[in-house]
Amino acid sequence: MAVSVSDVEVVPASVQTGTIGAASSCEPWPTFMDHHDSKPEPFDTDAAWDFLSDLIDKFVTQWESAPPEPNFADFADRIQDIRNAEFRRIGLIELVKVDFEFRSGDAFPWRDLAFYVQQWPELGSESEPPGELVAEQRRLRPTQSETGQGVRKASLLTDLEPDSTHTLAVHRSLDAHKFCPGDSVDDFDLLAQLGRGAFATVFLARQVSMQRLVALKISADEGHEGPTLAKLNHSHVVRVFDQRTLPEKSLRLMYMEYVAGGSLADVIAQSKLQSREPDSELFIEVLDEKLAEAGNSAPIESTNRDWLAKADWPKVVAKIGTQLAAAIEYTHGEGVLHRDIKPANILLDEHGHPKLVDFNISFGNEVIGATAASSFGGSLSYMSPEQLEAFNPTHQRTAEEIDGSCDVYALGVTLHELLSGQRPFEDVSNCEPIVMIERMLEQRKQGLSDQQISELLEADHLLGLAIKSSLSADRNSRPKIASLKKQLRWTADDQVSRFLQPPEFSWTDWRAAVCKYPWPFILAIVFGVSLFATLYVIEYNAAESVSTEDQALFLNTRQMINRTVYPIGLVLLIGLFWRTQKFLRQEEQRVDSDMTEGNQLDAAVKANLNFGHTAALLFFALWTVCGMLFPILLSIQGADLKTSSWIDFPLSHFLAGLICGAFVFFGLTMLSVVAWHPRLMMAALNSGTQIEFKNCLSQIRTRTYWYRVIAIGAPLVAIATLVNFRTSNTFAVSCLSIAAIVGLVAMANALRQIGRSLDLLERC
Repeated sequence: MAVSVSDVEVVPASVQTGTIGAASSCEPWPTFMDHHDSKPEPFDTDAAWDFLSDLIDKFVTQWESAPPEPNFADFADRIQDIRNAEFRRIGLIELVKVDFEFRSGDAFPWRDLAFYVQQWPELGSESEPPGELVAEQRRLRPTQSETGQGVRKASLLTDLEPDSTHTLAVHRSLDAHKFCPGDSVDDFDLLAQLGRGAFATVFLARQVSMQRLVALKISADEGHEGPTLAKLNHSHVVRVFDQRTLPEKSLRLMYMEYVAGGSLADVIAQSKLQSREPDSELFIEVLDEKLAEAGNSAPIESTNRDWLAKADWPKVVAKIGTQLAAAIEYTHGEGVLHRDIKPANILLDEHGHPKLVDFNISFGNEVIGATAASSFGGSLSYMSPEQLEAFNPTHQRTAEEIDGSCDVYALGVTLHELLSGQRPFEDVSNCEPIVMIERMLEQRKQGLSDQQISELLEADHLLGLAIKSSLSADRNSRPKIASLKKQLRWTADDQVSRFLQPPEFSWTDWRAAVCKYPWPFILAIVFGVSLFATLYVIEYNAAESVSTEDQALFLNTRQMINRTVYPIGLVLLIGLFWRTQKFLRQEEQRVDSDMTEGNQLDAAVKANLNFGHTAALLFFALWTVCGMLFPILLSIQGADLKTSSWIDFPLSHFLAGLICGAFVFFGLTMLSVVAWHPRLMMAALNSGTQIEFKNCLSQIRTRTYWYRVIAIGAPLVAIATLVNFRTSNTFAVSCLSIAAIVGLVAMANALRQIGRSLDLLERC
């Protein structure tokens, strides 16, 4: 059958279609005629609903007083008096549901759906029965192959539309849609219809007793939305005040805070109407327009609106996503899955803050009587692959297998649509419903195209990665909602975003240059500091520790040690850095890390943050060892050493090791924290790897204090020993003093950059 794609919600035939959140008027039901002895009279809307509601209520009453069981045919014949075929079909479906319910136990014989279809062809053919009756029969009388599977999917043989909400649950009330603005119900005066959907009608209402405006949702008295929402208290979830029931009409009245700024669906719809991509200006325009329609004015002072007016659109999308992710994380923590996240279910308050609404098909595992399947559903265009599989009657996946990753996927689809104005996957139409679902499932398993990924990353690299990862076909590859919230928060924070965004290579941008060519910078720091330490050692020992006759032997020994120790130090340095370099190269080449390398990447992140400290310890150890080897090797070669030389060589090399280690720490830690770590974080985002590095940051802060003490104290002690005890070479002392001052200035700059970077990383 043909399936059209439009912005309405398609639901089982027992209810009027529509979309909650989209304004609509209370239109009368098509006229039908009664064929009794009197002349046929047209029924108005209320009379039509009352007629069918009363008939079903009488059928239920007779069942409740059974035995004997009521005669189904009598009630079905009464419905045949109605001329309107669609209305007759609705009535028959509702009667069959009631009959199913009371025959589901052992007291009365079960009747298969085929019996009703054969007797009343208007229900459909045996090959194409009503999908909701198929679902009801499978719920109440599962076949042997379905035992233990819980509620199975409906046979989707009625029209489906991609962006509408669908459910496998059966909603029986026909009275939920009969109210219109101007009516009064219980303690509420209905002022305007805000939306009409599959399961309810939402009105702007005045609560008479409290004299306040509320959003009143009128729905069938079934399901667990009320208990689910009652336990939720979050700034980005619409607050429910309370609910009441009308037992005589089997209706539920749930009243909640009124959010007047429209929804994200309004922003997207307006962008399509104006043939433009969504942006901050359009967002505020739609927000103000919706406020004006509700009779409200924009707030005079609003920090968020001021920020919205100045922010780039990707930042706005990221902030909205962060707030929604925080709401979803909270609801998941309360044991509630939303399962129908989409722009129409995200309202905007007067400041532009999003609020999640419509938990009609959510599942709360702590709500008594709630099951995953009892209200399972969603909107096809926003469903994850596994949710589509659970909705597909030809697939074995059940509603109980759906977890919080479906909300992560739906949020990814929503953010993609909000960012670009288009959903990531094309709507499928003009085909049979099951074929539609199978094609949609195939689209999602294929994933985003290279062009789509490129466009996302071009709009904002961090936001693009977050959306890309959330739309992974494999739910195990999607980020947890807490991780997605973190990524979106990074994007929304200008300073963090600039810090993490990989800059394009340029010699004027030292961070990019350090990432592309790390070794020239590493060697410059290591050899520059080592040169200062070497000059100090030579000046300290050459004149006093070694006699004039042994100077040549001293120089030869120094060359021998340098030729041995420097290569060893370089090899060990390469070993310390190779993990970091591996992932830097992958990220620079935009090569995604394999998920099996997740542990390696996590180890590389920790090794990188400890690189400066480890290298400092390495060079301190090498200098100290050299200080002990020097007098031994000279003595073996026959040098005539003074007794003090056995102290001078180790002491001078110890001081040189302190100087070398301290300045190497600051130089390499600056490169690690400021340049390399952001790249490794991007590699983790690309591969979906979760990394934890906060402990390393606190360790770096502690280490910088002690290394700063050493970096200031060791050069002063070294120069003081030269001036007072060892040399009269004022030129050498002056050169070393200038070098020490330059080193301290460089250290101060490194400290500033390390501190700023640590502050940003702690916000990540």
